[in-house]
Amino acid sequence: MKKLTSMHSSFVGLMLGVVLLAAGAARADLINVDFQFDPSDPTPNSSIAFSGQGAIVDPGYNVWNSLNVAVGAVLFDDQPNVGIAATIAAQSSIPLVDSTGAATGAHITFGATHIFSAGNGNLANFASDARDLMREYLVASQPTQVVIGGLTPNGSYQLALYGGGDFAVRTTTFTVSGVAGSKSTTGTPGPHVLTLGTDYVLFDDVAADGSGTIIVTYAVGPGNDEANFNGLQIKEVPSTPCTVTQNCVQSVMGSWGPVIQWPEIAISAAIMPDGRVLSWSSTETGGFPSGPTFTHASVFDPVSETFISVDSNFHDMFCAGVATLENGTIVAAGGNPSDRRTSTFNPATN
Repeated sequence: MKKLTSMHSSFVGLMLGVVLLAAGAARADLINVDFQFDPSDPTPNSSIAFSGQGAIVDPGYNVWNSLNVAVGAVLFDDQPNVGIAATIAAQSSIPLVDSTGAATGAHITFGATHIFSAGNGNLANFASDARDLMREYLVASQPTQVVIGGLTPNGSYQLALYGGGDFAVRTTTFTVSGVAGSKSTTGTPGPHVLTLGTDYVLFDDVAADGSGTIIVTYAVGPGNDEANFNGLQIKEVPSTPCTVTQNCVQSVMGSWGPVIQWPEIAISAAIMPDGRVLSWSSTETGGFPSGPTFTHASVFDPVSETFISVDSNFHDMFCAGVATLENGTIVAAGGNPSDRRTSTFNPATN
């Protein structure tokens, strides 16, 4: 350890780097999808875009992909009371933006028997905080696929799938590729807010396949005669860590090795650019600080599994603030009990 003679410019640069790093941190893409009638349909209230937060929240970002489905033959039209239903053609590879409106490279393909837009007479049965999302939905009489492509190959995702209809028996069963089992919405009618199980189901840690594709199948739920699909949300998330109950591959997940006897109780530690580990305690190697100013410190080489001593008598670095500068220098600021001095360690010279 060496005494640091001038810290002002270094700390300004360090803090600026931290601020810039935080400002430039990548957000995980959240993609929101709302199935809708084509807005060119002249029927009142048949196409109302949703903007807001869904089950997977992204505060401040409310952009939804309003997939305006071109309608074919009108099956019935009882607006503004019951609603309107019309046949549709399959939609292929529609590009998707994220919740900020930025392009993602993801795309969606889907089909349905028809699409339905509820009239004002049944609006009370939809979640009041997401009514414009829930009032329009795809309808299928047999299992039908929605394919989301252009995702990260083998990436892990969370899905919220919306399957609420206009009254009680509108239940929908969802299955997702690579996930065992299925989940169903219950279709509870009457005034309520967006509710898990009633309006939507969640699938966590869904893996895209090697081509970056996830397939959702929606089918007629218990006691129903049609499957409803209002929309979906999909967000990439970190993969679930391997646990002791899983068949973990050590070459991928790593494994614990034997315990290493450390020269001191490492109150602080830092990994250096060359992979070695700098650690230190205080005036004692195995207890609370006492005695004159001193810091026991060592460098561990994980390749040779050896230590070298790099003790410092400049200041007591017990509970110091630790940072690594851009050039690899380790900074220890402050210490016990109110030591305001700062030391640095140069990995190149030890």
